[in-house]
Amino acid sequence: MAASPTLYVVDRDDPARAEACASLEPLGFKIKPCVDGVELLRRLDPTQPGCLLIDAAARCGDGEKLLECLRSRSISQPIVVYTSEATVPTAVWAMKHGARDFVEKPFDPTDLRDRIRSILKNGNGKSAAGSTSENPALRFARLSDRERSVLRLVMSGCATKQIAPALQISEKTVETYRSQIMKKLEVRGIPALVRLTLAHMPGIESAAFARPPSHRANAESDGTTSAGRPAAAPLQAAEERE
Repeated sequence: MAASPTLYVVDRDDPARAEACASLEPLGFKIKPCVDGVELLRRLDPTQPGCLLIDAAARCGDGEKLLECLRSRSISQPIVVYTSEATVPTAVWAMKHGARDFVEKPFDPTDLRDRIRSILKNGNGKSAAGSTSENPALRFARLSDRERSVLRLVMSGCATKQIAPALQISEKTVETYRSQIMKKLEVRGIPALVRLTLAHMPGIESAAFARPPSHRANAESDGTTSAGRPAAAPLQAAEERE
């Protein structure tokens, strides 16, 4: 019988870490809670199957973002990032730094278990969300020029109320385009959209979002990004309204 995968839960918030461990342990994982990257690297066994569930704010001992640290060390275990302050730029940054999936707190333990099992089974970085047998290039070819314009703005972190004046269309029309994009690309939710778009439309996201979100905190506090654009909308607001 195959060994149960080990799930390393890295979160500096004690109650959040304890809650995540308590909800996931009954679902078949061996849980190893870690307060930061230092503890993770000490407890991590690269020879055993497993997955890393990492809070987006987690860091290594020197203050470096944990995702950047893991990437530099070529850690092979798949990574799922979770956060209570999810934005499209955060999802873009996480996935560009090796995350296989991106979920929001509070998460559905059963759904997260299924995602992790799918990642471990496939071994190719793709979770079940948005999976399809059709060539992704064919799906992107379905998009109209206007839908591509909306997608670019979504990937840059703009909310519907920011996209509408930029394209001189109504917010209702923006929502219609967003719905069409999700349907044509056959994805459910922003994480799947970000993952697919980064893989098959490289460079579409703004260069400003290649840096950790904390680097833009001061700029976003006044409603703009460091590049002078409107600050990113929460991921929940950016999700498709079906």
